[in-house]
Amino acid sequence: MPENNILFTKEQIEELNKISALSPEEQKKILPNFLKKLSPEQIEFLQKQQGQQQCPFCLIAEKKIPAKKIYEDNNVMAVLDINPVTPGHTIIFPKKHFSILPQIPDVGNLFNLANKIASALFESLGAQGTNILVANGQLAGQNIPHVIVNVIPRYKDDKVNLNLEHKQANEEELNKTLEKIKQKANFKPKEDIKPQQIKKIKSHNYEERVP
Repeated sequence: MPENNILFTKEQIEELNKISALSPEEQKKILPNFLKKLSPEQIEFLQKQQGQQQCPFCLIAEKKIPAKKIYEDNNVMAVLDINPVTPGHTIIFPKKHFSILPQIPDVGNLFNLANKIASALFESLGAQGTNILVANGQLAGQNIPHVIVNVIPRYKDDKVNLNLEHKQANEEELNKTLEKIKQKANFKPKEDIKPQQIKKIKSHNYEERVP
């Protein structure tokens, strides 16, 4: 049943409820005629609802799929990947359905949590490095249209290959690309960054920068 009753009449909602109670085979026979009576906005709404209902990460957030939860608050969750690249592979995702990062009003929570998880992987599992990866869109390798931050612990001889092929660019290409990005990014000037102190993390020899 649609959550936003303003988009649908009482009769349409009643008909939708009847259709949802039918078997998938019966729904396929009836739905085409029903959809012909809907506006494009109503059809788009139903498609979004259907996509969210089938999204496994939305279902995890709704507690409809069990998960090995590391952390949860009102906005984000962190769980162990059930098909890990390496032991401790953690996925972090917003509980609300967002397909790509630019749709999220504030991504700070995701990456602050990713930083904490990465530190925990160093401390608890003896990771010697981490990859923090986001597949942002289908062409970038995103299999399910829900934003996920992967925190992958790395170990000696783990045989994980994330090497990317770098191609040389000339000065003119770099300048053109730079101007296009800066025009659209619309960065605002910020105050000068204060010098940073450096401290040692006890469990390994990596240096951590802190304000």
